Amino acid sequence: MREREIEALARIHHNHPLRHARILLADAVDIDPNSYLDTDMEVSLVHELLHLRFLDATNGSLKDASPEWRGMEAAVEATAQALVAINNEREARG
Repeated sequence: MREREIEALARIHHNHPLRHARILLADAVDIDPNSYLDTDMEVSLVHELLHLRFLDATNGSLKDASPEWRGMEAAVEATAQALVAINNEREARG
């Protein structure tokens, strides 16, 4: 296991004007099983992809930790979890 602290399972780096983004996912071997992080990589990836859509609504102008940013982050997370849950239910039904 590598010796480094993982703060998030996924990160997005984007250039809004160019509509270009790079999503980085943590390597599973770097995740401490006792971590507070939710380890659902699918939700993490969908979360980061949703940020691209939310950027269109905000023009990429929200500042980290502002009330507006926290609200957007909560909405993105809830939407990501719902989308993955819907997909999992569909797959389970066949």
